[in-house]
Amino acid sequence: MNAINNVGARAKAIGGAGIAISDDASDFYANPALLVYSGNFAQAGGDYIRNSFKYKGPAGQKIDSKTSDNFVPLVGVNYKVNDRLAIGVGVNTPNIFCADFKDAMDFYSKISLTNVAPAVAFKVTDNLALGLSI
Repeated sequence: MNAINNVGARAKAIGGAGIAISDDASDFYANPALLVYSGNFAQAGGDYIRNSFKYKGPAGQKIDSKTSDNFVPLVGVNYKVNDRLAIGVGVNTPNIFCADFKDAMDFYSKISLTNVAPAVAFKVTDNLALGLSI
């Protein structure tokens, strides 16, 4: 299972402090108000996740799953209408789980969540901005 609580490489690299940085597609999820401080941008990227599982049955048998390869996208587009207003949309898949035991016990499960987040940000003052992401 992979739960990506911080989208974007920089937010992950700084230990989840993505709420305090701006100018990439993580703004749509961490803090959409920051979009008004960012310039215009289009970003596409993602993570590659390769996972497998081990299952120990009630009789003590051990079964390995097949390896699962998953791409987790992160896409965002921001447009500054003017100095005080920005609009955009972000798409990401923050959670994915895949377990493939088809060969050993006829079981396969893949669950993922994809977010599409339109956003708007408005700068009230130089030090205060409001943002909304749906």
